[in-house]
Amino acid sequence: MKPISKPPTLSKVFERLVFDYLVEDIKDNIDSQYFRFRPGYSTVHYLVGLLDTILKHFEKNGGYDALFADIVKAFDSLGYNVVEEEAKVMGARPFIVRMPVSFLFKRSRCVQLLDHEASGFLDIFAARHKGLN
Repeated sequence: MKPISKPPTLSKVFERLVFDYLVEDIKDNIDSQYFRFRPGYSTVHYLVGLLDTILKHFEKNGGYDALFADIVKAFDSLGYNVVEEEAKVMGARPFIVRMPVSFLFKRSRCVQLLDHEASGFLDIFAARHKGLN
Protein backbone atom coordinates (compact mmCIF):
# COMPACT_ATOMS: atom_id res chain seq x y z
CA MET A 1 0.00 0.00 0.00
CA LYS A 2 1.43 3.38 -0.99
CA PRO A 3 0.96 6.41 1.26
CA ILE A 4 -1.43 9.09 0.10
CA SER A 5 -0.40 12.69 0.51
CA LYS A 6 -2.31 15.90 0.06
CA PRO A 7 0.27 18.52 -0.88
CA PRO A 8 -0.71 22.19 -0.66
CA THR A 9 -1.66 24.00 -3.86
CA LEU A 10 1.54 26.06 -3.89
CA SER A 11 3.55 22.85 -3.72
CA LYS A 12 1.67 21.48 -6.75
CA VAL A 13 2.36 24.65 -8.75
CA PHE A 14 6.05 24.53 -7.81
CA GLU A 15 6.24 20.84 -8.75
CA ARG A 16 4.74 21.56 -12.17
CA LEU A 17 7.20 24.39 -12.81
CA VAL A 18 10.19 22.20 -11.92
CA PHE A 19 8.79 19.39 -14.04
CA ASP A 20 8.30 21.68 -17.06
CA TYR A 21 11.86 23.06 -16.79
CA LEU A 22 13.33 19.58 -16.32
CA VAL A 23 11.51 18.12 -19.32
CA GLU A 24 12.54 21.11 -21.43
CA ASP A 25 16.19 20.51 -20.48
CA ILE A 26 16.26 16.79 -21.26
CA LYS A 27 13.64 16.34 -24.01
CA ASP A 28 16.24 16.01 -26.79
CA ASN A 29 18.03 13.22 -24.91
CA ILE A 30 14.99 11.09 -24.04
CA ASP A 31 14.93 7.75 -25.84
CA SER A 32 12.27 7.69 -28.57
CA GLN A 33 10.89 4.46 -27.05
CA TYR A 34 10.25 6.19 -23.70
CA PHE A 35 6.67 7.43 -23.58
CA ARG A 36 6.11 8.51 -19.99
CA PHE A 37 5.71 12.30 -19.52
CA ARG A 38 5.62 12.89 -23.29
CA PRO A 39 2.49 14.72 -24.43
CA GLY A 40 0.30 12.54 -26.64
CA TYR A 41 1.98 9.28 -25.56
CA SER A 42 1.40 6.72 -22.84
CA THR A 43 2.76 3.38 -21.69
CA VAL A 44 0.17 1.79 -24.00
CA HIS A 45 2.32 3.04 -26.92
CA TYR A 46 5.29 1.15 -25.47
CA LEU A 47 3.28 -2.05 -25.05
CA VAL A 48 1.92 -1.81 -28.62
CA GLY A 49 5.48 -1.34 -29.93
CA LEU A 50 6.69 -4.29 -27.85
CA LEU A 51 3.88 -6.49 -29.19
CA ASP A 52 4.68 -5.38 -32.75
CA THR A 53 8.36 -6.29 -32.28
CA ILE A 54 7.43 -9.70 -30.83
CA LEU A 55 5.03 -10.50 -33.68
CA LYS A 56 7.52 -9.42 -36.40
CA HIS A 57 10.23 -11.59 -34.87
CA PHE A 58 7.79 -14.50 -34.52
CA GLU A 59 6.75 -14.22 -38.19
CA LYS A 60 10.36 -14.02 -39.35
CA ASN A 61 11.89 -16.69 -37.10
CA GLY A 62 8.95 -18.93 -36.20
CA GLY A 63 9.06 -18.56 -32.43
CA TYR A 64 10.88 -17.85 -29.21
CA ASP A 65 12.70 -19.99 -26.71
CA ALA A 66 12.02 -17.43 -23.96
CA LEU A 67 10.66 -13.91 -23.69
CA PHE A 68 11.33 -11.55 -20.78
CA ALA A 69 9.93 -8.03 -20.35
CA ASP A 70 10.51 -5.72 -17.41
CA ILE A 71 7.76 -3.10 -17.21
CA VAL A 72 8.05 -1.93 -13.60
CA LYS A 73 7.95 1.73 -12.70
CA ALA A 74 11.50 2.91 -13.29
CA PHE A 75 11.56 5.79 -10.82
CA ASP A 76 10.24 3.58 -8.03
CA SER A 77 13.24 1.29 -8.38
CA LEU A 78 16.04 3.86 -8.31
CA GLY A 79 17.63 5.84 -5.54
CA TYR A 80 17.43 9.63 -5.72
CA ASN A 81 21.19 9.85 -6.28
CA VAL A 82 20.92 7.70 -9.43
CA VAL A 83 18.07 9.80 -10.81
CA GLU A 84 19.97 13.01 -10.00
CA GLU A 85 23.15 11.87 -11.79
CA GLU A 86 21.27 10.59 -14.84
CA ALA A 87 19.32 13.85 -15.18
CA LYS A 88 22.59 15.81 -15.13
CA VAL A 89 24.09 13.50 -17.79
CA MET A 90 21.00 14.07 -19.95
CA GLY A 91 21.52 17.84 -19.84
CA ALA A 92 19.35 19.05 -16.98
CA ARG A 93 20.51 22.22 -15.30
CA PRO A 94 22.03 21.32 -11.90
CA PHE A 95 19.84 23.70 -9.89
CA ILE A 96 16.69 22.23 -11.47
CA VAL A 97 17.79 18.72 -10.44
CA ARG A 98 18.88 19.73 -6.93
CA MET A 99 15.51 21.25 -6.00
CA PRO A 100 13.34 18.09 -6.06
CA VAL A 101 16.17 15.92 -4.73
CA SER A 102 16.75 18.23 -1.75
CA PHE A 103 12.98 18.32 -1.19
CA LEU A 104 12.82 14.51 -1.06
CA PHE A 105 16.12 13.83 0.71
CA LYS A 106 16.08 13.18 4.47
CA ARG A 107 12.31 13.39 4.84
CA SER A 108 10.04 11.27 6.99
CA ARG A 109 6.37 10.39 7.09
CA CYS A 110 3.76 8.92 9.35
CA VAL A 111 0.34 7.43 8.70
CA GLN A 112 -2.94 8.06 10.49
CA LEU A 113 -6.17 6.25 9.64
CA LEU A 114 -9.39 8.10 10.56
CA ASP A 115 -9.50 8.53 14.35
CA HIS A 116 -6.72 6.06 15.13
CA GLU A 117 -3.39 7.02 16.60
CA ALA A 118 -0.71 8.03 14.10
CA SER A 119 2.16 5.69 13.41
CA GLY A 120 5.71 6.63 14.25
CA PHE A 121 7.74 8.61 11.72
CA LEU A 122 9.80 6.64 9.20
CA ASP A 123 12.43 7.95 6.83
CA ILE A 124 11.48 8.11 3.15
CA PHE A 125 13.87 6.33 0.83
CA ALA A 126 13.46 5.49 -2.82
CA ALA A 127 12.74 1.83 -3.30
CA ARG A 128 16.04 0.35 -4.37
CA HIS A 129 16.81 -2.46 -6.75
CA LYS A 130 18.90 -5.15 -5.08
CA GLY A 131 21.90 -4.22 -7.20
CA LEU A 132 21.81 -0.52 -6.27
CA ASN A 133 22.56 -0.65 -2.54
